[in-house]
Amino acid sequence: MATIHGVSLSPFVRKVQIALEHKGVDYDLNPVSPIDLPAEYKQKSPLGKAPCYEDGTVVLPDSSVICQYLEEIYTTPAMYPADVVSRARWYEEYGDTKFIEVLGPPLLFELVVKPNFLNRPVDQERVDDNLANGIPPVFGYLEGEVPDCGFMFGDDIGIADIALGCPMLNARYAEFEIDAARWPKLAAYTTRLLAHPAFQKRAAADMKVMKSLPL
Repeated sequence: MATIHGVSLSPFVRKVQIALEHKGVDYDLNPVSPIDLPAEYKQKSPLGKAPCYEDGTVVLPDSSVICQYLEEIYTTPAMYPADVVSRARWYEEYGDTKFIEVLGPPLLFELVVKPNFLNRPVDQERVDDNLANGIPPVFGYLEGEVPDCGFMFGDDIGIADIALGCPMLNARYAEFEIDAARWPKLAAYTTRLLAHPAFQKRAAADMKVMKSLPL
């Protein structure tokens, strides 16, 4: 059976989990913490990051590399639309980089991780600057890219939606909501996306994890 190394609250780990579940592939999760990585983990992931995937045939770090491998091994349902695969990969990259840049460290990390897991004060100046200057151009770009209905490339989610939805789910945990008056298309798309069974399943699992933690 396949194994994912990493914690499910990581958007990158969640991305691989959703990919596997969407394709109906069973897996085990080894909850390796990014805060306290075992020394031997770097033999699997030289950069010391999660997730890392292994299935008896390969050992692969990096969520995008893993998802591409899964697409090649488990061809249905497809996550990368054949006619616009390059465009899908661009949105995947944008979700993994710029979207996480504004929804991760200056939002989830500051408002959830620091006070609840690290016993450190919130840098409210960093949070406010991100809300005022970091998020608006990113949301403005996506407002012009997301569809009026359905998902990025059709009636079901694909890799672009998964990569965009994973950091947005974490933002919800920081009690952040998109301003629907300012970015109506993005707000509606995000509502549809996070209501998808794949994200509902991950959200329910995340709630169980968070309730078990000594917060």
